[in-house]
Amino acid sequence: QTFFDENRNLFEGYRPHAGVGLVFFYDLMHMEHLNHVRAVYALTRYLLDQHVLFDYLVEGDLTSDRLSEYEVLILPDVRFMRQEDTEAVTKFVVEGGTAVVTGTTGQDDWHGQKRDANGFADYLDGSIWTDGVLKGGPDSRFIYARQLADLLPENRVSVDNLLGFLKGHLAELAGE
Repeated sequence: QTFFDENRNLFEGYRPHAGVGLVFFYDLMHMEHLNHVRAVYALTRYLLDQHVLFDYLVEGDLTSDRLSEYEVLILPDVRFMRQEDTEAVTKFVVEGGTAVVTGTTGQDDWHGQKRDANGFADYLDGSIWTDGVLKGGPDSRFIYARQLADLLPENRVSVDNLLGFLKGHLAELAGE
């Protein structure tokens, strides 16, 4: 860390080239929520194998400014989320980003207390399920699947499946 502290100017002011942000809250491992860690690992392998540029977004990175750098945000079973995190994701979608959410994402607050409704319940109301996947929110830019396998058949990460799904969804949004 000394190198980074001494050469901070080399890393400031740059925007990422990645269009995808993959949320990895390391603290969830300490909260014994291993489904999140497993999903992040599977998605990491999948995205790397497919040469998809992505960044990890960790605790504290879910801010409007940071999220505006991405087109797609993937939240794999991020059960425990701060209120400000759910608000930033909601704003990201309203402003034109696409959020892909799986499992129990947003179900509990950061202290482990159940929310009255899922953190993204507004997007789930009135949405339509198709093959285990729900699309809701403005222009169907909020995509929810109960489990990662609902997005990626055969319970494995496949580049063709994920990229085809995301490209098809983004093409729908662009009216192609």
